[in-house]
Amino acid sequence: MKWKMVSNKNSNAIDNIEDKTFIQSSEEKESYLEYLIEKILQKLDLKHKESCEVFSINEVADMLKVSKRTIEGHLYDKRDLPYLKIGRKVRITKSDLESFLGFVS
Repeated sequence: MKWKMVSNKNSNAIDNIEDKTFIQSSEEKESYLEYLIEKILQKLDLKHKESCEVFSINEVADMLKVSKRTIEGHLYDKRDLPYLKIGRKVRITKSDLESFLGFVS
């Protein structure tokens, strides 16, 4: 399958998609491209939602069933748990927590 983005002065159409197995007409090309674009956007949106989930120190301590001081030790003393500071508040992203738990175990 060969993909090439072609931009004309008059239009922003995508041409030159070659796949001799199933795409026959330009209408099929357009509908297939729309389908692919929709799937890509869904995947990107899903990844964005997963990575934007954040937790406070207390929430992480409750999830891991440890004390708040244990989490603070990993944040400030050992510095092996990445975090975000939003104003005075500390937040830990889900992806950082998952990588930390994978690193620890």
